[in-house]
Amino acid sequence: MLGVLLLVAAKVVGVAFSARLFEIARPKMLQVPRFAWAYGHGLRAWAWCHALLEGIPAWVAARGAVQRGLARGRAALAGAWHRLRAGVGRPAAGGVRARLAAAIRQQRR
Repeated sequence: MLGVLLLVAAKVVGVAFSARLFEIARPKMLQVPRFAWAYGHGLRAWAWCHALLEGIPAWVAARGAVQRGLARGRAALAGAWHRLRAGVGRPAAGGVRARLAAAIRQQRR
């Protein structure tokens, strides 16, 4: 599982790096006539494909379901993060965090 996560993380970082590099180099690359022609045709093909997909009701419904799921996931993650941050300063009585805090206080004396 760790190996799969590592591969996914490497792909995400690689794609992010490539996208950033393209954004930086795009103005200069568009000065090359053949690249500008291919880039323009590629954008038109991309827009045509998107228009085609938007005409399919199943695609629109699936995209809406994914967006709602992502919104619920973000809200759950934000709530969990908020609950975690709220509990950081208050160790439970007799818990591991309380014993660790007591050990740190004693070590400082």
